[in-house]
Amino acid sequence: MKKTFKIIVSVLILAVLAVSVVMLSACNKQDENKEKLVVGLECGYIPFNFTQQTDANGGIKISNADGYANGYDVIIAKRIADALGKELVIVKTEWDSLVPGVSAGTLDLIIAGMSPTAQRRESIDFSNAYYESNLV
Repeated sequence: MKKTFKIIVSVLILAVLAVSVVMLSACNKQDENKEKLVVGLECGYIPFNFTQQTDANGGIKISNADGYANGYDVIIAKRIADALGKELVIVKTEWDSLVPGVSAGTLDLIIAGMSPTAQRRESIDFSNAYYESNLV
C-alpha cells in the first residue's frame, strides 16, 4: 500500500514539474515578444499624430509605412514606452482598424484621440483622459 502511494505521489510530482516547465517556457517566449510597445496611430491627425519624411524633432519610424510619426500622441507614446523600458513601435492604422487591432493583439494600445464610448468600452479599456476639448 505504501509503495503504491509513493508511486502515485511521484507520478503526480513529475506531472506538475512537466507542466510547470512548459508554462515557464511559454512565459519566457511571451516576455521576449513584449520587449516592444506596439502603438496604433492614424498618423494623419495634426497636431496630435502625423507623418513626416524625416526623423526631425524626434520623429519615430513608422513600422508598416514610409515616413516617421510625430506629434503630441507620439510624445506620449515615447514616454509610456520609456517608463516601461520598451522599444516604441508605431503602426500606421486606419481609424476603423484601431479597436480591432487591440482586440486581436496586433496592437498593444491606441493613442489617437479616441473618445471612450459605451460601445468601445465593451471591447477595450481606456486610460484617464490626457486631453479634453469642447470644440467638437
